[in-house]
This record gives sequence, structure tokens and C-alpha cells, in this order.
Amino acid sequence: MKGTVFVQHKPFTEAYERAAEELDTLIMHGEEIGRGEIHEHGDDGALPASHVVVWLAPLNAGECGLYGVFKVRSDEDGPYQAELFAFYDGKQGRPGWQSREEARAWMRENYPEYVEV
Repeated sequence: MKGTVFVQHKPFTEAYERAAEELDTLIMHGEEIGRGEIHEHGDDGALPASHVVVWLAPLNAGECGLYGVFKVRSDEDGPYQAELFAFYDGKQGRPGWQSREEARAWMRENYPEYVEV
């Protein structure tokens, strides 16, 4: 990708502060487990975008892994921007999973339109 990756959440909560701290790790070591095509509407009409679901296994036994959903925007040259807009790590009452299979099951149940990868 030739553009930027950022974390978006207003207000910027503690969970998204943790997401910003873990962003590099999630991007560099996470595994794509799902994808869904969406269309945003801009001044020039529909803009292609995808939701990409990324999972990173827990680093320590008994902890939850990291689960993020990125909105990836594209143009004729390919992807140019990714926005992390959903983040789950099992802390502070947020959902969390200890295995890829648990994360995929939650994704299937809550986002049936996403295709497993």
C-alpha cells in the first residue's frame, strides 16, 4: 500500500489508544481472516473500499489476541489508505478471543456478509 494507515475513533477511548499502540504489530504480524466489499459515496460518486479483518494470536497464554477491522480505500492505482475502525482485545469489557477459530466464529455470527480468507 502506498498511503497511510491510521486509527479513527471519536472520542478517542482507552481501547483505541491501545489500538494505536498495537497498530504496527497488528499490521506486520496479523493474519487476514475475512473481507467484505463496501462502497462509500464521495463527491465523485461511489468509491471502492473493503473491510479487511485482521487477527493476531495472543502473545501470552491466557490472554486474548488482537482483532481489528480496517476500512481499506482504493483507487485505480490500488489501495491508498487504511483506517482501523474496530478493535477488540478482550480488555475493559471488550470482546476478546484466544483463538483464530473463536474470532472467525464471532465474525461469521456478527458480519455474515464478510467472506472468510
